[in-house]
Amino acid sequence: MNNKRKLHLNRLFQIIYPLLIYAIIYQVSDGLFRLLLPKNVGDLLPLFFAAIITFPFIIVIYKKVPTIKADNIFSKQDAIRDLSLILITVVIGIILNILITKLPFMAYSTTYKNAKDTLNDGSILLKILTTVIIVPILEETLYRGIIAGQLNIMYGEKIAIVLSALLFGIMHANIVQFTYAFLVGIPLGYTFVKTKKLWTAILSHSILNLFVLIVSLL
Repeated sequence: MNNKRKLHLNRLFQIIYPLLIYAIIYQVSDGLFRLLLPKNVGDLLPLFFAAIITFPFIIVIYKKVPTIKADNIFSKQDAIRDLSLILITVVIGIILNILITKLPFMAYSTTYKNAKDTLNDGSILLKILTTVIIVPILEETLYRGIIAGQLNIMYGEKIAIVLSALLFGIMHANIVQFTYAFLVGIPLGYTFVKTKKLWTAILSHSILNLFVLIVSLL
């Protein structure tokens, strides 16, 4: 095996293993909590606990892998850029959400309906803790901080943005959420690679999920 092939395999491993760890721990934890918790607590609480269990593992990986990070020097120009990108990402996400909810195949996606029912199966406080706080932090740390951050170093910004968005879409495992997650993952990835600050992607994701939550409650 030549050095070039070894390099590509090593890079592939660096991208795949965080996804596998995330998927295994998250799914196993969710399944266990569904078995252990009373049935009347609903489906969202097991998902919340699974996210909490998975979070430390993803943070450890994030701290160990080579990824892009901004310096700690504050400037007014950077602050304006960061806030502008967050605003643009949120606006794009809201528009995409509105457009995708009008698509005809939404009514035929049983997997999407099940996922939507799960996210609606809990108190308002639990929905905020899960969908607005813990899930955006967990997903952005994985897909932007770990995946896009490494891909940016390995292959450049464009591949980092598109491939991390594609993996983000695939993770949702249904056509409706795939379409939305992939498309919104592009501005999320762009915001991250341009600012080199994970919090900008997390905040954008949180605001978008808050918008979806508010709309679901109306």
